Amino acid sequence: MKFNDLTIKPEIKKALDDLGFKEMFPIQENAIPPMLEGKNVMGQAKTGTGKTASFGVPMLEKLDPESGNVEGFVIAPTRELAQQITDDINSYGKYLKTRAVSIYGGVSYNPQIDALRKGVTIVVGTPGRLIDLMKKGHLNLRHVTMVALDEADRMFDMGFYED
Repeated sequence: MKFNDLTIKPEIKKALDDLGFKEMFPIQENAIPPMLEGKNVMGQAKTGTGKTASFGVPMLEKLDPESGNVEGFVIAPTRELAQQITDDINSYGKYLKTRAVSIYGGVSYNPQIDALRKGVTIVVGTPGRLIDLMKKGHLNLRHVTMVALDEADRMFDMGFYED
């Protein structure tokens, strides 16, 4: 299946075309259409096979950037992966008003809190910092309609099960 065969916003198609995305990987072909229909999906694929697009494209299609609320929520085990996911989602949505932001530890809270205050549609982060910001009242998940756990098995191995 080709990305151009999807019924998605032309801005997303243009961004994907700019990135050279033509044919879908199996994880994308099996995940994107059902997610666009509002179905829950669980998938597993090796690194480099397009998992981020598998959940990022449907999020960009379904979420409302005009709402001013966090509607998409992605949890990743490391800050490097969280930043990579954020960069990828922002590149798929570069022609949209939708904005993703990374939230992770090891850096100052202030820029992350400022980004949340300005309004973002998708938050991508690591469990510890996400929990901190929720407890402090800076991250509100009331309006979240789409959630992705990237490398959930790795998070459990790292001890995030309790979180």
